[in-house]
Amino acid sequence: MNIFEKKYQIFISSTYKDLVKAREEVIKVILDIYQVPIGMEMFSADNDDQWDVIKHTIDSSDYYLLIVGHRYGSLTKEGISYTEKEFDYARENKIPVLVFVRDSNVSTTPEERDTDPKLIQKLAKFREKVTTGILVNFWKTEVDLGQKVSTALTKTFAKNPRIGWVRGDQATSSQVTEQLAALIKENRDLRDELDLVKKSAIDKKPRFNILINGSENPQINFEENIGEALDYIQNVSQEDLPIPKRLGKYLPLFDDYNGKLGFRQGLVDQYNKEMELFLRKCSPVQLSFTLENKGTAKANNVIYEVQFPNELLIVDRTPSSDAEIPKWPAEIPENPILYLTLGSARERFRRKLRHYMGPYSSLNYRIANNKVTIEYASLLHTRESTTVLSFVPLKKGDYTLEVKYICEEFQTQVNDTITISVI
Repeated sequence: MNIFEKKYQIFISSTYKDLVKAREEVIKVILDIYQVPIGMEMFSADNDDQWDVIKHTIDSSDYYLLIVGHRYGSLTKEGISYTEKEFDYARENKIPVLVFVRDSNVSTTPEERDTDPKLIQKLAKFREKVTTGILVNFWKTEVDLGQKVSTALTKTFAKNPRIGWVRGDQATSSQVTEQLAALIKENRDLRDELDLVKKSAIDKKPRFNILINGSENPQINFEENIGEALDYIQNVSQEDLPIPKRLGKYLPLFDDYNGKLGFRQGLVDQYNKEMELFLRKCSPVQLSFTLENKGTAKANNVIYEVQFPNELLIVDRTPSSDAEIPKWPAEIPENPILYLTLGSARERFRRKLRHYMGPYSSLNYRIANNKVTIEYASLLHTRESTTVLSFVPLKKGDYTLEVKYICEEFQTQVNDTITISVI
């Protein structure tokens, strides 16, 4: 029987996006010599059922043809690429292997080469593996590759013929006809199974939604008068405090204090600004961030970031010591009311401070540059997880928070926004 009267199934293995044109050229060459090309590049997820389909397809193929470029490819859970896993399986099961390695010095686009040092190292080891103890063809262009594939296949068919497929009227026995029918059925079953796997992979995905204090559009009240009058630097008069006759000699303190404020307006404004921020930090607004997984699959290694605008200041803890109280400017005299009441107002302020919360910490988030990064090891579908944060609204308004999500199941980062109204 002429070798071209027998149809061989040839499994084509390679990375995909960087070698699309190369694969097209090889498929064209195989069809031109009336053989059957088959490839599994549509598989990407590390799924046991999908790997079973790939193994069955390699088992039913007569030859395994490997194309190696300048990318190692996505990794399986074993830490090797899908292409290397297929290559190892074909070798282990004695499938004849033909290897075509792209010349390492050929010019390529950035998309056609790995930039990750770890992947580059893995690729170098893989290229060394496939070029050791195996007859290898090196190629530079797609046309060059096609010519070498055509020549190599023709020689391989003659030197190492396989079972292959034949027409029913050319079969020498009913066994060959039955085998061909079985292969056709297996191919049809594999296509059906592939359709189910692809549909399952599309349907089963995590889908995130974020709530703040249980709402997608939360409203926060802004407290206008955050502190007591004596916490700030301002003009005072003896009417602010009844002065007994025995303390009359201290009345000049009022004029001295008020007179110096006008010359130190910059210091006064700066101190009052720091004091207001300090007092707001002492009683921040508590926000509960709830991440919901409304999808149909579990999410693993979830990371989501929330960038706050400057008007909404994140605090990871509240002040807890006298050392954090803004320092009274040395150039401005002591407030005479505090002086005459022997510090009772200042002491009252410190007693109030001791009731505030101390340091607050959480194991699953980080704060930097007014951005919070929250991490979860996993989040089941239809489930939610909540993290409590503290922040200080500096003024009223509607503010947009930028949210970014990523998990193992997402190929790219997902961006979202949520609005907080401070009223």
